Amino acid sequence: MERAEKIAIRAINQYRRRDILPYIGLRYYLENISARRDRWAHDVATHLTRTRVEPAYYEVSHFKDIQTNGSVFHRKIHLPGPNEAIAETALMDMCSQHPEHFQSLDCVYSYRLARGEQRDGIFVPYFNGFKERHKAVAEACKQNKNYIVRYMDIKRFYPNISIELAGKVWATACDNSNLPVPYKELGQRLLNDHAAVSTSSDGTSSILTGPAFSHLIADLILHNIDHKMHDHLPGRYFRYVDDVIIVGTEQEVTQHRSLLVDLLGGLGLELHDGNKDFVVSSADWLLGENDFEDKSDSPSWMTLIGSLKRYLVANADVTEELKQALSSNGFRMPIPEYITDIQESGYLSKLLAYSKTRWMRYQIRNVSLISLVTEAELLRNIYEKQLIKNIDGIDGLTGYERKRKVPKLRYIAGRMVFLATIDQLNKYSSALKAINETRLLGEVFEAIGKRDVSRLVAFGINAVQSAAQVLRLSEEPVICAPGSWDETELQGLAILKLNGVSLNVSGIDPEIDNELLQFADNPGIDTALMKSDNGFIAEVASLHGCAGETRHTNILNSAFDPDEQMAFDAINQLHPSSY
Repeated sequence: MERAEKIAIRAINQYRRRDILPYIGLRYYLENISARRDRWAHDVATHLTRTRVEPAYYEVSHFKDIQTNGSVFHRKIHLPGPNEAIAETALMDMCSQHPEHFQSLDCVYSYRLARGEQRDGIFVPYFNGFKERHKAVAEACKQNKNYIVRYMDIKRFYPNISIELAGKVWATACDNSNLPVPYKELGQRLLNDHAAVSTSSDGTSSILTGPAFSHLIADLILHNIDHKMHDHLPGRYFRYVDDVIIVGTEQEVTQHRSLLVDLLGGLGLELHDGNKDFVVSSADWLLGENDFEDKSDSPSWMTLIGSLKRYLVANADVTEELKQALSSNGFRMPIPEYITDIQESGYLSKLLAYSKTRWMRYQIRNVSLISLVTEAELLRNIYEKQLIKNIDGIDGLTGYERKRKVPKLRYIAGRMVFLATIDQLNKYSSALKAINETRLLGEVFEAIGKRDVSRLVAFGINAVQSAAQVLRLSEEPVICAPGSWDETELQGLAILKLNGVSLNVSGIDPEIDNELLQFADNPGIDTALMKSDNGFIAEVASLHGCAGETRHTNILNSAFDPDEQMAFDAINQLHPSSY
């Protein structure tokens, strides 16, 4: 099958690690060979989106927090249809060719546009920027032992960005860069559709949370503020999405926090008060300088995943053997199937060319089933020790001490979803649930350990997908019996069915009318879905077609392209700065 070009792979990688529904739609969309080409993305997909009559978004619930009464608070996410996902990827590819107008400043470490032939996604992977910011803050702290570090957070960032303001900054950036008119119109079409979906009873509207285009708009909104803050504090102002850090003397920090408050106020934005706004001395901050550095003499998550992918691509016929070896040792690794003709693809050619180096030849030659299992076992033991260390005493911590431990705990726990034994999942689930910032990971641990998602389906589709990805690796039934079947629970059930999880469902009305659930169950038979009033449902149902059997599980079990990244949903879906 013809290899996909850059735009298609960027869209696939972006949405696979963020939202499973647009990803499934993209896989059906890209079964059309023509749609895999950049020319289609820039000419056809953009035209179809620019001239459409109605928006095509699907509203879903993502877990945000647990309220004081114990109920789950959700963030509403609007997922774009596959054609829009391709069109916005083409749009931002064009924007990336004008970095002086669309690329964020060096002091902004999130949602940096991919450039050139980068294929990891529409944006550079988030953790790259997170680690870079950490290093940059460390360098600022070393300049003066009397400096302090202040953390701040913008309140309800995306929902408070008005469509009017978004339209103004978009038009200005397009005019200044001489962006071709069709792309300027496409961006405005997307904003108009955001407004149509988000307009409230009082007539206000905001950019949607969900589409990748919103990230670009958000950075444009803050571009002038980033400039001013950087000019006032060069090398000592840092932003990651809505999370801001400034470094300086106490007087400087106080003065520039006030400046930031004024600048944000001019845009209708404000900073959080309370525990998201705190100060730490530079000396104390530097105690955590190396928190995100992997030890070179130890296995790491990156070395394990790199070894897995090299082994799979170089030995495409051993996928089942590898799955069995990992499973029999208690690992739950969602290994995609790489079809045999990938061995003749450009990916393998690049791999073999790279193997001219002695180090890579050694790596490829020495990767085996035994070495992979051994590396995974070593990493499991390392992470269990780190998990215990970071859980211990965290409840009594506040401010920077807590801020320092929580990301490490999330990092480790997310990976232990795939590496831990069932006994370990059950052992640590309660401790993780007792910590507010890791409550969701604790729920995922428990759902997988007990094979019971009755509680988890109320948390939102990101929570359910993070568990479904590993639950589907076993044919043992999973209990799904929530106390009520509201829209969020029905969406969660649909995600489980899309993944092909073997289910024991109870308490649901057999006559329930839910289009996403119908699509997950049997899209090829119910042709009425192709005429749905919801543009997203109509689009993905039409792309799936009238085949009698669903193909969703096969889609999720296979790799679209050797440049598609291996996805680990408990890491990606539950990352707190996804939106």
